[in-house]
Amino acid sequence: MGAQLSLSAQTSPSIAIFSYVDVLDEVHYLSQLNSSGFLKTCRALDPNGKIIIKVFIKPSEEYDLKEIKRLIDAEASSLATLPTALNYSKVVESSRAGYLIRQHLKSNLYDRLSYRPYLSEIEMKFMVFQLLQALKDVHDLNITHGDIKTENILVLSWDWLVLTDFSSNIKPTYLPEDNPGEFSFYFDTSKRRTCYLATERFDTKLHEKTRGSSGKTTKEMDIFSLGCCIAEIYAEGRPLFNLSQLFKYKNNDYDVVSYLMEEIGNESLKNMIMDMINIIPKKRLSCRQLLEKYRGSFFPEYFYTFTYEYFRTLATMGTSVPITGSICANTILEDQVNVIDECCRKLYDDFGKICQELKYRLNLRQSDSSNESDNNENYVKNSIKLSNLGELELKSNDSNEQAVREECALLFISFLSHGLRSLTSSDTKLRCLELLVAFAQYVSDENKVDRVVPYLVASFDDEFPNVQATAIQALAQVLFMTENINPINENLFVDYLLPRIKKTLLQSKQNSYVRMVIANCLGNLVTVAIRFQEVAYLSSSLNPAEAVTKGMDSLEITSKHNRRLLQQVEALAVTLLIDSDTCVKMALLNNILVLCKFFGRERTNDVVLSHLITYLNDKDPSLRIKLVQTIAGIAVLLGPITLEQYILPLLTQTINDSEELVVVSVLQSLKNLCRTGLIQKKFFYDICTSVNSLILHPNVWIRQFSMLLIVEISNNLSKAEVYCVLYPIVRPFFEFDVEFTHDLMLSSCKQPVSRTVYNLLCSWSLRASKSLFWQQVPSNHVDAFGNSNIALITKNYSKKNYGFGGLSASKAVVLSPNNEEIPLTIEDKNWIDKFKSVGLAEGDLWKLAALRGYILRTAKLISRKNEIMMSEENDNAKSYGQSTISLPNVMPKNVFFDIDFSNEPDKNQIMNTDSVRTSSKGKLQGHLNSLPSVKDMNGSLLFTTKAAATTTPNLENIYVHLDFSTQHKNTPTKVSMDNNDGAKFTVNNSYEGDVSTIKTFLHQIKILPPMREYKEFGPTISDTQHTKITHSPRGTLVTALNENYPVAVTGMAVSSGPVPYMVTGSVQGQLKLWNIAEIASGEIHSSSLNYDLSSTITSITMLDGYDAFCVSTKDGRISVLRSLYQFDDNQLVFTALQPVRKIRIKQSSKRETFATCLKSVVTENTSILVALTNTSDVIIYDIRTMDLLQKIESPPSHGAVTSFCVSEKGSVLIIGTTKGVIDVWDLRFHVLISTWTFGDHTPISHLEECEALGKNVIAVVGGFSGATLSIWNYCKIRCQQALINSDEQPSIENFIPHKKLQDQQKFGEVSTSETIRSIYITGEKVFLSSEETNDLFMLNVKNLASSSVLIGPNSRSSSVVPIQVTANLTYLLLRRGPSSLGSNDTEHCNDSVNCMASINVDNAALLITSDNSGTIGVFS
Repeated sequence: MGAQLSLSAQTSPSIAIFSYVDVLDEVHYLSQLNSSGFLKTCRALDPNGKIIIKVFIKPSEEYDLKEIKRLIDAEASSLATLPTALNYSKVVESSRAGYLIRQHLKSNLYDRLSYRPYLSEIEMKFMVFQLLQALKDVHDLNITHGDIKTENILVLSWDWLVLTDFSSNIKPTYLPEDNPGEFSFYFDTSKRRTCYLATERFDTKLHEKTRGSSGKTTKEMDIFSLGCCIAEIYAEGRPLFNLSQLFKYKNNDYDVVSYLMEEIGNESLKNMIMDMINIIPKKRLSCRQLLEKYRGSFFPEYFYTFTYEYFRTLATMGTSVPITGSICANTILEDQVNVIDECCRKLYDDFGKICQELKYRLNLRQSDSSNESDNNENYVKNSIKLSNLGELELKSNDSNEQAVREECALLFISFLSHGLRSLTSSDTKLRCLELLVAFAQYVSDENKVDRVVPYLVASFDDEFPNVQATAIQALAQVLFMTENINPINENLFVDYLLPRIKKTLLQSKQNSYVRMVIANCLGNLVTVAIRFQEVAYLSSSLNPAEAVTKGMDSLEITSKHNRRLLQQVEALAVTLLIDSDTCVKMALLNNILVLCKFFGRERTNDVVLSHLITYLNDKDPSLRIKLVQTIAGIAVLLGPITLEQYILPLLTQTINDSEELVVVSVLQSLKNLCRTGLIQKKFFYDICTSVNSLILHPNVWIRQFSMLLIVEISNNLSKAEVYCVLYPIVRPFFEFDVEFTHDLMLSSCKQPVSRTVYNLLCSWSLRASKSLFWQQVPSNHVDAFGNSNIALITKNYSKKNYGFGGLSASKAVVLSPNNEEIPLTIEDKNWIDKFKSVGLAEGDLWKLAALRGYILRTAKLISRKNEIMMSEENDNAKSYGQSTISLPNVMPKNVFFDIDFSNEPDKNQIMNTDSVRTSSKGKLQGHLNSLPSVKDMNGSLLFTTKAAATTTPNLENIYVHLDFSTQHKNTPTKVSMDNNDGAKFTVNNSYEGDVSTIKTFLHQIKILPPMREYKEFGPTISDTQHTKITHSPRGTLVTALNENYPVAVTGMAVSSGPVPYMVTGSVQGQLKLWNIAEIASGEIHSSSLNYDLSSTITSITMLDGYDAFCVSTKDGRISVLRSLYQFDDNQLVFTALQPVRKIRIKQSSKRETFATCLKSVVTENTSILVALTNTSDVIIYDIRTMDLLQKIESPPSHGAVTSFCVSEKGSVLIIGTTKGVIDVWDLRFHVLISTWTFGDHTPISHLEECEALGKNVIAVVGGFSGATLSIWNYCKIRCQQALINSDEQPSIENFIPHKKLQDQQKFGEVSTSETIRSIYITGEKVFLSSEETNDLFMLNVKNLASSSVLIGPNSRSSSVVPIQVTANLTYLLLRRGPSSLGSNDTEHCNDSVNCMASINVDNAALLITSDNSGTIGVFS
């Protein structure tokens, strides 16, 4: 049949070939690839991409191709399961022609042999192995190819080979020996006269004999053709035979051995080719025999055991395998988009397995937290962290294993580098870059530069900034591992890398992260560039005869290269130094010393230092800190002259910085410079003069480093200089004579001023108008650094200058550290009295004088910093909410939603509040047009129906705007308690189109207005912070309210708005509202309103920003009530408590469920109520509708939930249990973030936020029986403080968190020493009530000295002694003195305190308590 088809083919078409192609559905002709006489080959487009069409033009319309089509379909069906064969995906017959259609692949083997990167030895071996395996698989199916040649072996981008254009059913098996035209007509499609056909196929007799029937090609014929292809691979494209040489070879007149000797050096390969092209077909080995024979001698063992099968699996992942009996499979484009991503993820997960199979040495680094923290500043590390293996140390692998010697890693690098361009996910791209770096250590330096670096550089243009940044880091890591450089690549940086990095830097103006990485990696890249230059220069071999003539030329070329490198690096450095983003500058400073070394002293002074000096005036303190930390190293590099003239004066000026951490860094840098010996003795006096007053600074780190600096200076002076020069300066700041050692100085230095005194002193300096204390005296004296000294007035000034310049001095004076009298005006004296009132003793007033000079310089900077911060906050507030997103070439249509509040809603239009949620802005994503079904035959994806043109309406993006109607303003405030949904509203939109899908989409958008729009909750009120008391209460009883006596008060809350009132609840279900202002003034002693809830009240919580509160009762109900009041003749009158919402907790059949504790979070975007039930569940409601948002069920193994607290924004929930377990939940995603226990696992009875000690800080009662209270950072899971009711320090092990819980967590015993009944935190004050003694203790976490027992029958003098146990943990030891019989003996609580609250009334701080006896105590 093949012979018949061949003989009937027309030698040339009667009409143009594209006219035959255009009759096909969904196919668009592109170009003709060849004009062979037999099959016309052209390239075309189908809906999924390019395809190849081979056209057979019928000699007549009656010519029948059904049998041929049946044979090709059967062959294609068998080949479809092979990832190494590309079959014909479609066979079509028309009245004029027959069509063979397959997927188009860009490159074939003939093309691949001629372009870079040229194939390495291991890649060529693997190609040969693939070809033998592919042909073996084909032959196992009893199929022969019939026309194997380099043009019919397709090559994927990662060098995976695929056999295609099977022709045993369409081309003749035998050709005449005397007619070369037959060969050209059927097989020489490229017109190269190259011949791959077996010698036995040229047989005139058999050709004539098979004219009327099909002559089947044999497997031996395919073996011969494949041998020719393999020889051509190793001959770099030079063919083994042309047609005439093949005829000679058939007649034994052509010496193939000489060709093999000339082109191929491997003896095993020569023998293998000879086994394949033997003239006698029976002596040719089959593919299976060849693979077995040359296993280990030519093909490495790992090809058989791992590598081939692994790459075959990767190839199969991208192939749609049809079902049995079919030659096509249905798929869609979306199925193919992420194929390469899946392959790369598989490689990433299997990296450890790959290294194990190939015997690659994995240098896994043990985690070292200390080293890790030291190297965090440098983005380029000599290791890479793989999520499934850990941290892998990067270094060139010198193993003697075969896979390492043969660089088998190139095969994986080829796959990753070419697949990198087709990845869709940024995460997968990052993993791919990490794998390229990891595999790069197993290849030669030349291949690192030629095969890895170009693809990393290509990723600089990726759409994802994190991919760009990772590519830059990966480039630095790969180059850092490269030790030798090919002379061809010696200009790699100047001509290629640095220009590309500059282009990336200029294009990333909106991506600060990319610029940060470039800034940090620039120093590493420059280091490698210098090394490459040195290696290239040394590797250029010049013999003595050539040295004279070529030496100067080489030196000139090197000098020119150095100038270009310097110019390019300088341009990059200047661009980064003047970058507007502080983070970029800090990243550059992390690695600036390498650049300074590259530039040298002169260029560093001109280029780097001139810009770095300006950083000291930057508004960001972190940049100033980083500069100060770096400047010491730069000073060492630049030498003493630059240090004395530029750096040292700037550092001494920066001691007066407004940010205390900057001052600490300056002191540390000065200490380090003194240790290096770069600072001369003549500067020591002025440094000590500037620093000595800082011994009195309230910041402990400033004091510590000031003394360390003084100790370091003393070490560089002789004893005479120490006691004659240094000692007089620092002696006033110490209690007695000391040796200059840090320990002795620290123990003997005088007490510093408190933070309160320090802040007050700064305020005085800024607000002083008629003051002699701050009066400066004109002085021309400058210190050794050229800075002007501040001279301040003393009493002797009046004698020399006839008074004090118009200001009159009082009799009061203050002594300076040198015992000079400083006159004071009346204003000064009043300020001094203020200092005394805040606790500064008369004998410590000299400390104010000692700090005068420092405060004068610093206070103005602090004031300026505050002004800048306020300005930035205002700018941010103005720009908040403005969108910077632009959508080019998109014409959006706005749809406005109007919410109409009404009492009689239309049920057809109203939106059910059970299914709505807050959404202020909606967006309609344009839906894709329906695509026809698709066929895939392991190649091109073909649509089964012809694509039709569609018109897409311009509604792809719809911006939703929430616009409330004015009718809401008139909504009645009365809400029926039978309806928990509150005010009803309808949602209308302005869409006027008729597209049903858009209408459906808009109807499904769930809109819920913010809480401020629900008028039943009342107007929003400004939070005047009435509940945060500023002054410490003294524990003096103002009044005792006994209206509830003897019924226990179980809940209490105070308002945070401008009208101060209190709400209490009792066991009998009586809810009472109290006018605190009138009670505090003594006008009334009873409640203003009473509301009966008919069940025991368990908890009350206020709604911040509203005159409303939530209350829970023991019958399972949770109610929201609003307090109504009015002013009659300027008199405040509370009128009613109005119910707003009510809901009943879903009951279980086993026991009644009710809320035991309530807490609310109300912000602009959040309005939630969190309830803890008696069944240990945490339930979260939306206050607006009382819809259940989520239910938190703690793991039973953790114990029953006993306490909880919620973060300020309502995103984090912290839970405490009976087993001493603390759980942290992310409420946004309903995820348990972290869990830990500590101590002896006593139940966690109370959890409260403690904002005074920073964000994410909570106070914990329980966990360890030896601690009354502990304070934890729940993000870092670290204990910061622990209040110990004893003089004995417990073991630090009790405060180490245990994150891994035991399978059966045991209950801890409750502390018998003291049980805390209730806890209340406001600002920096923590109030604790004892259940045994009814004492009320106040702990001030910021000012421990003011902590005391405020109220109780056993009131005693007490003190809190801080003991710094570790850098992060402080013990607060509570030491009680003997019982005192002071005025507070009778002012105590009658019973255990259940609730506490605080409020400010007329600038007076009030503490309110309620106890089991029903007594409410108000204390000042």
